[in-house]
Amino acid sequence: MFPGPYSSASHVEPRARDLSPRSLLPMELGIMLTLVGSFAILCTAHLALALGLSLKKPRWKGPLALLLPPLAPYWGYGAKMRLRTILWVGAFCVYVLALLTASIDA
Repeated sequence: MFPGPYSSASHVEPRARDLSPRSLLPMELGIMLTLVGSFAILCTAHLALALGLSLKKPRWKGPLALLLPPLAPYWGYGAKMRLRTILWVGAFCVYVLALLTASIDA
């Protein structure tokens, strides 16, 4: 039959994970820091690209690239903002990989 509260089979309730900094494993801490760091670099590079595009003609590309993120590296590369574009794409790739790693339940 099904185990119930009065059955002989002991049922162990799963404990909620303690998320204090001391209880995090080094791998989990590394993934979390990678997520936060790559997202911060991605946001900074995105704003730098949008601002740089706003300062060049045509000026409408800056605000539009700010609202539609994939346009920022595309137009930034064409506007010779190569370092910002490489930072944007690199940070995006690292962020996606860290997000996938964090989503795997070990």
